[in-house]
Order: sequence, then structure tokens, then C-alpha cells
Amino acid sequence: MSTDTFVLLRGVPNFRDAGGCPTSDGRRVRAGRLYRANALSGATPEDARVLSALGIARVFDLRSSSERAADPTLWAHSTLVTRVFAPRNRERRLAERALDYSPDVAGARALMIDAYTALPRALAPALELIFHEIAEGALPCIVHCAIGKDRTGVAIALILAALGAKREAIRADYELTNRFFISPVNMARAMATGPTISVQERFPPEATSLMLAADPAYLDAAFAAVAEEHGGIRGYVRDMLRVTDATLTRMKERLLEPLPLSTEPKEP
Repeated sequence: MSTDTFVLLRGVPNFRDAGGCPTSDGRRVRAGRLYRANALSGATPEDARVLSALGIARVFDLRSSSERAADPTLWAHSTLVTRVFAPRNRERRLAERALDYSPDVAGARALMIDAYTALPRALAPALELIFHEIAEGALPCIVHCAIGKDRTGVAIALILAALGAKREAIRADYELTNRFFISPVNMARAMATGPTISVQERFPPEATSLMLAADPAYLDAAFAAVAEEHGGIRGYVRDMLRVTDATLTRMKERLLEPLPLSTEPKEP
């Protein structure tokens, strides 16, 4: 994906456009329709002006209620609608799950693989709404969480896969997070497990670095879970998200460029 699709915001360093991602049928995701980001709470006044100029209609905030309370989003405009999500059952945050794993590199990698394996199911209620609202025209939109890597990374990857994006392009988009600086405040809050201990205190630096990396092996674990449980992305969208073929077609019409005109000569 070309970096010319990025809209860089000083206070939201992992904000970027998913536009340009190629699909297997020769199309691309339209620019200026689907954005991904870390927490919007750091948006500067200039960032707010840029966001407003983009005409954002919907924000899908994947953070927990405690994360939203700690870092409230102050940017808004008169027609903006923000969707937040309450999990059906309390999902433990990554930092809480980390306490179940050995505090070393092997434990960190196992944690990330297991966490990503669980994310397609955990994100299903949010993705069900996102798919339906995009199909009905809630665009341009932003999908974001705290750092913009794990929940947002898997959510955007599954959206792109449903649109027919090439897997290598999905991986490339995910890995771009490694090129952006995430604020120490966001990292510290993401890694906090409680008032007396944090992941950064319990795990050595090489292990926490591994947790913070956008490693395509993690994304592969999410797609493997989708394949094992639903036979692939089509089954996941149909059965887990309850999105019909008609709804998915409308979503593609909203997010994808038109099919290229055939250059083959017509038969006489």
C-alpha cells in the first residue's frame, strides 16, 4: 500500500487510510472511506481540523469503557456519530491475560498468538455493526482502539478480507503499524494490569517489544481461527457476523473502486 494514502496526525500517530489496498478481482479499496487509528484522545487542534475536513461520519471505538474513561475523545462535530461496544461477556484485556503466561519471550509470543486466535470471536459484535453501518453508508469512518494494532489490526484485516483484498496486502497494511511511534502514555496504559504491577514490570524488554510489534504471525493466527471455526472469511461473515450476501455486496459498492473495464475485444 502506498504511503501517499496516509493522513498523518501529530497527536494520533497510527492514523491512516486503508484506501489503495488491492483486491483479487483487480479493484482497490477507495481512498478516503475507511480509516484506522490509535486513540483519538491525543488529537491536537490542528488534527481536529484535519479530521473534520475529512467529513468523518462515524467513529467505531473498540476500546473498553475503562480505556475510554481514561482517555476520552474530545474531538467531535455536529454530524459525527460514535459507536462504542460492550462485550457480551467480559473479555480480559491483553495486559490482564499476560499474567497467565511465563514472563519471558516464549510466554510473550504464546500470549500474542492465543490473544489473536480469540480476537475474531471477541470482535464479532462490533464487526457485525460495522459491516451493517458501512453497507448503509456510514462513511467515511474510523475504526480505532488504544494503540491501533491488535483489536484495530484484526478488525481492519477482517474487513479487508471480506472485501476480497489480497492476503499479502492485508499483512502489509498491518505491518505498517511498526513504522509509527506510539506514545509512551498509550503504551503504558495498554500494558497496565492493575495498581501494583504492569506487563512492563513483569516481562523483560525483549518480551514487551515482541508484544508491541505488529508481527504478521499474529494476524495469521487470527485467520487460522477463522478458517478452523468457519471455513474461511465468507463463513465467518455469514455465520458469526450475520451479514448476508446482499449486505456484503452493498458494503463492497461503498468501499471498492468500480471493476476495471475489460480490454478484451468483443466478439462480432
